[in-house]
Amino acid sequence: MRRSSFLLWSVAGLLSGVLGCAIGDLFGSFLPQTVAACAAIGASMGLLTRDFRTGLLGGLAAGVTAALAFLVAGRLVTALLAWPASAFALGIVATFLLSRRRARVATALSSPLFGMAGFIFGAGILIAPGAGFNDSRLVAEFMPAGAAGFGLFTLGGIRMLAGWLDRAPKAAGEGGKTSPETRAAALARGSL
Repeated sequence: MRRSSFLLWSVAGLLSGVLGCAIGDLFGSFLPQTVAACAAIGASMGLLTRDFRTGLLGGLAAGVTAALAFLVAGRLVTALLAWPASAFALGIVATFLLSRRRARVATALSSPLFGMAGFIFGAGILIAPGAGFNDSRLVAEFMPAGAAGFGLFTLGGIRMLAGWLDRAPKAAGEGGKTSPETRAAALARGSL
């Protein structure tokens, strides 16, 4: 994975979530907002890695997954399950950028947790004061705030976790032995 900063990935996720949700708002209610926000966040991952194919695959995978999960889960449980499903698709796309198996597995499995936590955090930022002030207009804007939190947590979490696990020294079962001298040198460099 290219080594751009955690802060850049987080801010790009936040801005692309809000922009995608605003574009989706032009086409209707929650389904286009969810699909456009997830697709925009997936496409921004390609911009951050400077890889056109990753952006195309990320946007397409996140958008299609969000649409299918919104329609299927909306009939069975709740349409909000489209957010962690889309985060899982983004985590799967991010695994193509990683070189270590443990980084791939951890990124794919933890990305839905990052995504749902981000959506709940972002939506909660507006729902709590809106309910406190009894302002329905403020509460009605929970979707862009949730999309912003989703992008912030998902891309930031993927970058943080993948960057941390992908550059750690190889364990004994990953194709090479790690000697105490190698671990000490990695600690001295600050990469552990």
